[in-house]
Amino acid sequence: MMSAVGHNANLHLLLAGCLDLWGVSGTVEDMGEEHAEIRTPDGTIGVQRIAGGWQITAPAVAGEPPATWAHASVGPMLRSLRVLLAPDQPHARLIVARAPGAEA
Repeated sequence: MMSAVGHNANLHLLLAGCLDLWGVSGTVEDMGEEHAEIRTPDGTIGVQRIAGGWQITAPAVAGEPPATWAHASVGPMLRSLRVLLAPDQPHARLIVARAPGAEA
């Protein structure tokens, strides 16, 4: 079984790679316990492993509490992140890795 440190490292690598691939300016900060924050010029998005899946917490808007979404698997979680982080890109096609030899 993978340790929490291993899971945190994998989550960090996944999210940082997605930011790069999607052309999003931001950083990923490891918050421990399978929890990370994505910090962008538009705000901070929380990503956390929860019982039964993943939770995303979006930045609060206009004094409202932050919106949250829960997803049963990593695919839908990444799709929601892409909608939040790269709304100008098509949402129907989720890209999470570059093809071998593809340029950055």
